[in-house]
Amino acid sequence: MTGHGRDIFWAYALSAARVASWIVVYGSLYRKIGAEAAALLALVRWTLGLLNYASAGLAPAILHHAAKAEGSGFRVQGSDELPPSIRNSQSAIRNSQHSGLITQDY
Repeated sequence: MTGHGRDIFWAYALSAARVASWIVVYGSLYRKIGAEAAALLALVRWTLGLLNYASAGLAPAILHHAAKAEGSGFRVQGSDELPPSIRNSQSAIRNSQHSGLITQDY
């Protein structure tokens, strides 16, 4: 087995190991403490998983809106126009190369 087949195999093996470990954890928690503790752990795991997926989905959207904001240093992929802050700094660099002076425009 080479390449992608090996990667897929190990991904499934890792997933199976994680499921088996949680079965052991839930089973021992249920037997030693009770159903309420196992249910609370399931609720906490579910909530953290939901927040993790929400943050993974929100991060690209936040970056996209930050890139579209006027005056930000980010560029939306595919747009040829530079933000004003970068445009001004590039013209200041060009002017300083001709005159020998370094100026900062704010």
